[in-house]
Amino acid sequence: MVKRSDTRKPQDAGGSSLAESVAHELNNIAASLFGFVELAAEEVDAESPLLRCLGEIRIGVSRVTNLAAVLEALAEVEGSSARTAISNCLGGDTPVDSGGGFRLNWECDPATVVDADPDRVHRAVRTLALFAKADSTIGSDLAFTVSRTASESHCSFCGAILPPGSVTITLIADDLRRSDTKTAGGRRRAGRTFPQLVVMGSVHATHVAGGHVALDAAHSSISLVLPSA
Repeated sequence: MVKRSDTRKPQDAGGSSLAESVAHELNNIAASLFGFVELAAEEVDAESPLLRCLGEIRIGVSRVTNLAAVLEALAEVEGSSARTAISNCLGGDTPVDSGGGFRLNWECDPATVVDADPDRVHRAVRTLALFAKADSTIGSDLAFTVSRTASESHCSFCGAILPPGSVTITLIADDLRRSDTKTAGGRRRAGRTFPQLVVMGSVHATHVAGGHVALDAAHSSISLVLPSA
């Protein structure tokens, strides 16, 4: 039996509610700013240097919405695991930027059954997809590889044993190398970078979903690991 992480049922429900409220307000602010930026862009001449300034504001607004998404992932306080096909946890196979799903490379049967909360898994994967946004260097070719583990491993964050045959959803991203995720002590340090926040939001959402997380030795890829049912 897979050992569950203690983060599946956080004690600080009030803190989670606060994070969700802050995320909601950030989204409201971003939506308002975006609307005014677009109105201003319509009034500015195409050759005006102000267009570059407006472009920088758009990037800032995008970062605010990305941070709001991380806060929403961190606000997850409980999940309801069920036996379901891994394909039900991923929202289809469409481009990441469409909002309808994720670009997937299938190396296992999409009908493989896992024990997880599909909505929370989807949140965790969607949070990792933020590596494809403005703060990332990996561009628009972001894709997740879905496969099964060949041998026993351990969760990089809670130490739980991950049995062979578990399903992994893997993202390769060089930005992970700049994230101090090796030790719990590193995770407690203040001043996290955006990639670190993305990782921690996805780690939390994955544990709430009933799964675990594995980093490769070079810290160039991160895998969300779900136990097979």
